[in-house]
Amino acid sequence: MKYSELIYALKNLINYEPKQIELCRILDIKPTAMSARVQRNSDFGIDEIEKIEKKYNIKINSSDGFITLRYFPKNINYCNDNEFKIEGECIEYKLPENIFPYGSFNNVYSMCRVKMYDMKPLINYDDFVILESNSEMEIKNGELYIFCYENQIYLKRLCKNINQIVVLSENPDFTTQYIEKNQIEKLKLIGRVICHGRICESYLESIN
Repeated sequence: MKYSELIYALKNLINYEPKQIELCRILDIKPTAMSARVQRNSDFGIDEIEKIEKKYNIKINSSDGFITLRYFPKNINYCNDNEFKIEGECIEYKLPENIFPYGSFNNVYSMCRVKMYDMKPLINYDDFVILESNSEMEIKNGELYIFCYENQIYLKRLCKNINQIVVLSENPDFTTQYIEKNQIEKLKLIGRVICHGRICESYLESIN
């Protein structure tokens, strides 16, 4: 697992990004060695991953044939400094890792309810959406994304243009928007929508 993938996984699992010096203490390596790894985006060995997992009491990689789906009953928000934040409790469900045929071992799967009308009637208010995300996530033309732009959360269909991102809604009450090239860096992808609809709470309870 590369450094960028490790940091992304830790941010999702422990809700903050460990500083390099903290990882140095866990792995018993010098700061200069860690700095070199960061610059090269080097891989971390299995034994190193195990040390980190033990320190934080987490499981970064799954080897039991299951993936973890993290359900957030509350709304998702961004802090004012554009640092991603999810409020409230997180309920974890174990699902077969082949449930998403295009899934990846390094992907993080999250589920939340939609509190927006932008994509109606495709996705209605209070529907569930399941997101996949990873450290190297990029926009795929015509796919649905939950993202942040200037500290606001959106659920839209994104398309790449030559010098801009086209932001599309299903709901005709919402006009097409454009993010120009010099503003694209303000767009922060939270996850790509891979599944959406209505899910009964009793079904969720039966998964575990």
